[in-house]
Amino acid sequence: MSPLSFRKFKLGATILVLMVGVPSSYEAATFSSMSVDTDSGWDRARIILACKSKPSLSSTSFKYLTNPARVVVTLSGSIDGIKEGRTSVGDSFLKSITVDKISRSRFQITAYLAAPVDKAVIDFYDSSRMNFAYIDIPRPSRYRQPWWTYAEVKQAKDSGIPVVVIDAGHGGYDPGAISRYNKSLMEKDVVLDISREVARVLKRNRKVYPVMTRSGDYYPTLDERVDLVRNTAADLFVSIHADSAPKNRSANGFAVWKLNRGKGSYKSRANQTSKYGWKSALDQYPPTQQAVMMKRQSSFVESETQLAAQIMTSCLDRVPNLVNRGIKPHDYNLVVLRHDYSPAILIEAGFLSNSGDSKKLTSSSFRTEIGAEIARGIESYFENRARGHRRAPIRPRIKVASLTEEPLPYYRGETFDYRVRPNETLSGLAQRFNVTKDEILIASGKPLTKSFLYRGEVLKIPATPSQTSITPPSNRSRKSRREIIRRLPESMQLNGTDLGLNYPGTKPYEWGSDDSLLTVALRHGVTEHELFRLNHWSRPRALTPGDIIRVPAGGPDGGTVSRSNLLNSLEAWAADEPGEELPPPYAEPDKPRIEYTTYKVRPGDTLSEIAATFKVSVTELKRINSLKSHLIDVKQELKIPISKSQSSLALPLQHAIRSGENLEKLAKQYGTSVRQLKQLNGLKGDRIHAGEVLRVR
Repeated sequence: MSPLSFRKFKLGATILVLMVGVPSSYEAATFSSMSVDTDSGWDRARIILACKSKPSLSSTSFKYLTNPARVVVTLSGSIDGIKEGRTSVGDSFLKSITVDKISRSRFQITAYLAAPVDKAVIDFYDSSRMNFAYIDIPRPSRYRQPWWTYAEVKQAKDSGIPVVVIDAGHGGYDPGAISRYNKSLMEKDVVLDISREVARVLKRNRKVYPVMTRSGDYYPTLDERVDLVRNTAADLFVSIHADSAPKNRSANGFAVWKLNRGKGSYKSRANQTSKYGWKSALDQYPPTQQAVMMKRQSSFVESETQLAAQIMTSCLDRVPNLVNRGIKPHDYNLVVLRHDYSPAILIEAGFLSNSGDSKKLTSSSFRTEIGAEIARGIESYFENRARGHRRAPIRPRIKVASLTEEPLPYYRGETFDYRVRPNETLSGLAQRFNVTKDEILIASGKPLTKSFLYRGEVLKIPATPSQTSITPPSNRSRKSRREIIRRLPESMQLNGTDLGLNYPGTKPYEWGSDDSLLTVALRHGVTEHELFRLNHWSRPRALTPGDIIRVPAGGPDGGTVSRSNLLNSLEAWAADEPGEELPPPYAEPDKPRIEYTTYKVRPGDTLSEIAATFKVSVTELKRINSLKSHLIDVKQELKIPISKSQSSLALPLQHAIRSGENLEKLAKQYGTSVRQLKQLNGLKGDRIHAGEVLRVR
C-alpha cells in the first residue's frame, strides 16, 4: 500500500470512528417559539415550546425555589425565534417567564409564580398537525376556578347520574379553522362558547354531569382529551367543532361524525384498547374472559354511538335555517373517536368557509341555541339508554389524573399473597383477616367495583388488621367497651349532653391515629350510635388520620355534663344489661310519620321526573324501592313517600301532565273521579295541557 493510500485509509477510518462514536439519531432540537396556557379553569399552567424534532427530555432538570417562588427548568437544545430575557404573563399564578441562553445547546426557563410548588413535568407531543414540548406546572387550588372536579364526578356516579365529556375542539395557539369573511372569527372561540352553553344547560337540569376537556382558551393534547374519558369513567364523549371547505364555499350545515368501525377486527381493537388503559378495568375478570369482554365493549360502543348520533342529529335539526347533512362515518384518523371507553361522536356545527354559516356562528344567540339543542340531545340519549336498561359491559373506576387533586388510594403497608380457593368471597376474606374489602382491593391494585373472585386469583392481603374501620356498636364486645371506659384518663374532658340527641350545633374534629369510634364518642359525651347520626352515616366507614368528622359543640344550653353521672350512664350502657334503657334528659323532636302511595311507571318516565313530580329526592326513591340504579320498567309500581306530621293532614299529591293525558285517565290512575279532580284544581272544563301540574289528591 502506497503512503498516499495509507493516509486515505487512515483518514477514512478516523471519520468512521467519529461517526460510530456519535449516535446517528443525535441532533439537538431547535425551539422556534414559546407560548403559555394560563386559564384558571385548568389544573395547570402550561408553557409550550414549538419544535420540529423530539428534544432530549431525559437531560432536563428542575429546581424549585422560594423568595421569590419560581421553577427553573434547564433544557438541551437551541433557541431560534424565542427572545431572551423576561416576559410578563399577567396571570394570577404564573407572573412572568425568563429565558436565558447557557450555551449553544442548552438554555434555561425560569417561571416566576405567586406561590411555591414542589413539582413540574415536561413532555413532548407529536401529531400529524403539530409538534411541541410542554412544561406543566400545577396550579394551586386557590388560583383555580374549575368548571368541574373529580370529587363531583364521583358523587354524580355514586348517585346514578351519567357523565358526559364535552370536548371543545382546538384551543390555545391552535385556532382551528378561521372564517375567510371575518378573520377574528376562529373555530376555537366558536366551539368554546357552544361547549360552555352545553355545560351550563346540563348543570342547570342536573340530569347529566358535564366534564369539559377545556373551559378556556388553552390546548389539551388529543391524547389528554381521550384520557379524560377513561379517567372520569364517562358514559358519552361529544366533541364540538366548526367545519371549513375553502375549495367549496357553498358547503354549509351541520353534520354528526362517528368512527367507521368496519375496519379492523375486534381482536386487534381489543388489544389496542387494552394497552391504551383498560388494564385495571379488565383485572376484575379472569384472563380467559378479558378478550370476550373487550369484544362486548366494542360492540356496545359501536351500537350506542350510532344511536347517540341519530338522536343528536334529530335535535340539531330543530335549529332553524341550519342545513342537516346527516350522520357521516369517518375513518381511523380521528383520534378523539378512536377508543372504546364510551360512545363517541363529533359535531361539526357549521362551515366557517360559508358566508351564511359564518354569519350565523358569529351570533351569540345562535351559538346559545345550538348549545341548548346539543344538551337536549345528550339528555335524550341518556333517557333512551335508561329506558332500554343498556349498560356498558366494562365500567372502569374513576381515576384522578389531575396535578392538583389527591391521587387514588394506595396501600403502603405490608402485605402477603393469598391464592383464592373455590367458593371464597371478598367479604369472607375481609372478615377472616380482620381487614376491610376496600383495603384488600386497594392493596391488590384491583378496582373497588370488583365484587367476585375466581379460583386461583392471587390477592394481596394487608398484614396488619384494620385500625380505622368503624363497626356498628352492636358488633362490639361488652368487655372492650368497659375496658375503654375504665382506662379513660381522669383529665379527659367530656363535653356535651348526657347521651341526649339535641345539640345547638356541631364542630369539626380531626381523626387521630389512636382514635376509635368509642373513644371519640366518650370524649364528647355521646354514644357511637349518636356519632353515626351526627355524621349522617348509615353504614360503617373507614377513617384515616387527618379525616374530619362532626362532633357535638356542647349541650343545649352550652354547658357540660357531670363527669360522674355520664360515666355511670356509659358504664351501664356498655354492660348492655337487659331491660335497662337510658332515659335521655332531652326529648327527641317529633319524627314525621311516613305513608306511601304507589305510582305505575308509564312510557317515557324517568326516575328524576317522578322524583320532581312528587317532591322527593331520587336517592330516597331508590332507597325505598330497593333500586340499584336509575333504570325503571314500564308498568313497574313504585312506592312514593307522603310525609305526615302528628298534627297535620296529608300533603297534596301532584302530577305533571304529559302529552296525550286527559282527566279520565288521571282519575283512573289515582283512584278518584273527574269531578273531584276539577274541584281540587278549580277547573271549569275538561281540557288540560302538557306541562301543567295538577293536584290529584
